[in-house]
Amino acid sequence: MIKKPLFTAEEFQVAFGALTSLRSWLDAPLIFDKTKIPARTPPVAIDNFPLMPSLQGQLTLLDQRFPDDGNLEQRSAALLKVRQYFPDDQKAEFFVELNLAEIAWNQDRTQPAIDRLLKLLNSAASDAVDDEEIAWAEYVLAFCYRDMGNLDKAKQLFKEVAENAEVSDFRRGWAGYQRLSLLKGEEDPDYGKLAAETNALLDFET
Repeated sequence: MIKKPLFTAEEFQVAFGALTSLRSWLDAPLIFDKTKIPARTPPVAIDNFPLMPSLQGQLTLLDQRFPDDGNLEQRSAALLKVRQYFPDDQKAEFFVELNLAEIAWNQDRTQPAIDRLLKLLNSAASDAVDDEEIAWAEYVLAFCYRDMGNLDKAKQLFKEVAENAEVSDFRRGWAGYQRLSLLKGEEDPDYGKLAAETNALLDFET
């Protein structure tokens, strides 16, 4: 039995007032302002993109139904589906990451694109990805560096692709062309020679 009072008369009045205020607050209805709740972005819906028997068939279907000059959000969602369909395929993973980086670049998210491409190129398995695909990633990375104002890195990457004998004339030629476009206005003694080599690769008349 408690015989000693826990509160003095003054302390009791203060405590009773605080308890009354708390009860009033608890009894008040809680109202949510829906305008202040951030809306959840719904996932992008993609239809008619079933699993195909092979990766090449899947990528063909991807380009047919979600081309890179179409809806980029839908293409991104379809690329994630490719990863889901072929989870252990390193070639599929390279293709997905490269295309997602290219989409980021096209959406002016250049630094995230660079980060993605550097990680991709550092981890690419040579036995799963060929020189043409590596060159494509380097080509896109060069454009990203160009847009970020790092022209030295851009020119170096375009140069490496243009001089890679294991890469198609098409890819080498356009890499050379982009390199030349960055050299214009500079006093480069090799400009004429590089222009002739690039024209030959692209089958242009000199």
